[in-house]
Amino acid sequence: MTSTTIGGAINTISELLTALETCYWESADCAEKDNVFNLLQSLTKEYIELMKLSVQDHDYPYEVITMPVTSLATLLGEFAEVHCPVLRRLQTREEVQHQIQALRHALTPVS
Repeated sequence: MTSTTIGGAINTISELLTALETCYWESADCAEKDNVFNLLQSLTKEYIELMKLSVQDHDYPYEVITMPVTSLATLLGEFAEVHCPVLRRLQTREEVQHQIQALRHALTPVS
C-alpha cells in the first residue's frame, strides 16, 4: 500500500499524460513516437479506471488497477532511463522526468 491517495494519483497521472502528449508531438521519428505512445496508452488505461471511482473514494490509498505495480514501475523506469535523455527540448525532458519521478514515488510502498 502506498501513502498516495487515489485523488493524488489521478492528479499525478493526469500531469504526466499532459507532459507525455507534449513529448509525443516533439518526437522526431516514428520509433520515438511509438515509445511515448506505449507509455501514454498504459497510463491512459489506468487514468480511465481511476476516473470511474466515486469521488468519495479519492481519499483511499492508491493501488494500481490495470497492471501489476512492478510492471508499471518498470515501464516508468525504462522510459526515464532510455527515452528521457534523448528528448530534444530541455523543458519537456525536465517536465517528463519530474512527472515520472512523482508517479514512481506514488507507487513506492509505505514501510
